This record gives sequence, C-alpha cells and structure tokens, in this order.
Amino acid sequence: MSVENAIVFLKLAERERGLRAEIGALKGRAAIDGLVALGAQRGLAFTVEEYRKAVAAMANGELDEAALAALLEEIGLGKDNPYKPSS
Repeated sequence: MSVENAIVFLKLAERERGLRAEIGALKGRAAIDGLVALGAQRGLAFTVEEYRKAVAAMANGELDEAALAALLEEIGLGKDNPYKPSS
C-alpha cells in the first residue's frame, strides 16, 4: 500500500470518465472506503490515510484549489457534505 498508488489512482480518475462516474456514485460516510476499494479493484492498494496524504500532496503540487474542490465535491466530501469532519 502506498501514497504513490493513491496518486496514480487520482490521476487515473482525472483521465477515465467511467472511474469518475463510479467515484461520483460514492456517497456518505462510506465514500472514502469506496475509493480505497475502487483503487484495489485496479491493482492500486492504498489506505484511507494514504489517500488523504495523496490528495494533500497533489493539492500542494499538481491540483489547484478549484480542481481539488471539484474532486472533493465529486466524491461527496465537499464543503456542503454533512459527513465531512469538522476541522
């Protein structure tokens, strides 16, 4: 399992419409676990924590704020998500 696999998964999601649709179908508290499962189905093993680190790493280098916000909205973790942990 690795942060690198999670980054590959995120980049794959940017390119593949079908994967984005699967991600978009994930809702609620189980959404992040669903992301881990989708990654595993594609041979990209990573944990929830590794996924979070990958999102942070990409936000620092490759994703601008708008892209990151769009990704979070798409997976149900946007600013209006009632399940989003408070900071």
